[in-house]
Amino acid sequence: MAETDFDAIVVGSGCAGAVAAYELAKAGKSTLVVERGNFAGAKNMTGGRIYSHSLKKVFPDFESEAPLERKITHERIALMDPASQTAVDFTSPELAEEGKDSYSVLRAPFDQWLASKAEDAGAEYICGIAVEELLKDGSGRVVGVRAGEDEITAEATIVAEGVNSLLCERSLGNPRPKPSQMAVGVKQVFELPSNVIED
Repeated sequence: MAETDFDAIVVGSGCAGAVAAYELAKAGKSTLVVERGNFAGAKNMTGGRIYSHSLKKVFPDFESEAPLERKITHERIALMDPASQTAVDFTSPELAEEGKDSYSVLRAPFDQWLASKAEDAGAEYICGIAVEELLKDGSGRVVGVRAGEDEITAEATIVAEGVNSLLCERSLGNPRPKPSQMAVGVKQVFELPSNVIED
């Protein structure tokens, strides 16, 4: 087997990529994360909510150190069309129970925190460069990436670039999602004084 530059390369440093890099580095694997944004979280999109049950399996004390905004204990879901709307309002102490709890987060600071955990475990980061191609050997096995002018090899390559993976479409022939498989969402972030939020 040919010698590789790294045991693993992770493409993308959203939640999945950063946690994969953390677990690999923690297990003693040489790990490189290639993030196209200028920093982890620069290009990420989400509804801004993190459920604790999965995160606690990786970081049991994450509530005391992660940049969380608020614990979510009230739900409101609205359905609208051009002529009407309806909303469901739900408040319950169960929303705050361990294993059912969730938090609002701003992805840029949250993803930077996750990236710092991966780096502390030993992962290396390259930011501000896009992976343009997956490298394959003669049998078609992925053996690394091409990013800019660099070809970097690894025993394992994890593509964690999000829902619309152009890299997988280009390099592996994965089809784009059909419009019927997608939805359009709108997110607004409001800044309110603490006394308004606490009322």
